[in-house]
Amino acid sequence: MVKQADIMRVAFQLFSEKGYSATSVQEIVTICKMSKGTFYKHFSSKKELFFKLLEYRHFLTDSEEQAIEESGLEAKEKFLRKTELYMRSLYGNRKIYYLIPFVMEQEEFRELDEPIREYKIQSYHRLRQNIERAYSREFDHVWDLVLFYESAVKEYVEVGSHYEEELDFSHGAQMVVFYLDLLVKYGEVKQPLLSHRLMEPFCKYQPIQTRQMSAKEEVARFVTLLEQQIEDVPLSGTERDALRANIKLLKEELNQPEPRLMLIQTVLSLFQQNDAFKATVEAIATYLREGFK
Repeated sequence: MVKQADIMRVAFQLFSEKGYSATSVQEIVTICKMSKGTFYKHFSSKKELFFKLLEYRHFLTDSEEQAIEESGLEAKEKFLRKTELYMRSLYGNRKIYYLIPFVMEQEEFRELDEPIREYKIQSYHRLRQNIERAYSREFDHVWDLVLFYESAVKEYVEVGSHYEEELDFSHGAQMVVFYLDLLVKYGEVKQPLLSHRLMEPFCKYQPIQTRQMSAKEEVARFVTLLEQQIEDVPLSGTERDALRANIKLLKEELNQPEPRLMLIQTVLSLFQQNDAFKATVEAIATYLREGFK
């Protein structure tokens, strides 16, 4: 049975390779081996699919950040890990993100102007929060720091994406944080480039209060993230197939009336052998302990 996630995975590949306009619903359903009727049970249009795809990629990144935040690392190390994650996310999704300015020019997407603007404000607030947590203080010129950080990360990914070799994200993150350290130490200014008046819409932003998720819901959320990471992380075909089978086993066990904690922990230990999955596995383990109390 084709799931919504399967449709989005195929669409992500096609949009990345061919662009939004050149990809048809017919092409998506053909690859997914389903009817258009099944497609429209999941999405009202190709436009909705594109926006849901963006939301899903953002959800994955936010979930990964949360996993890092809930780890036992020092504040600065968390910031370094988040910076590397941000670079990897931009790089892995770059072809989709590059499409946004062109897609938004189309008349059918005009209604999404406000949601895209809202996302930009949310992103800046998340970066501001990450910076202030990393240095354990607030800054009068915090938006300048956000601007530098955002620009440095994006330009590193943009320039590096023109070469065939994959970027050294670990080194890139270390250097961005190194230069940010210098700005924090020596960069206090009387008149910030991004003044509070200019950033007024950002300063007035109030995050939407979301419903508190239960431990079981959090486990399901991070298992979804782990499932997607299997597709995104560089792996051999044999490794990927083995981990997919382990995810299937994990989900089946979690859906049992009385899941066997020891079996779940054994399956999770297989993922911990790869550093790319460690933070997510730790988050799952934390919420499992809460859910089994």
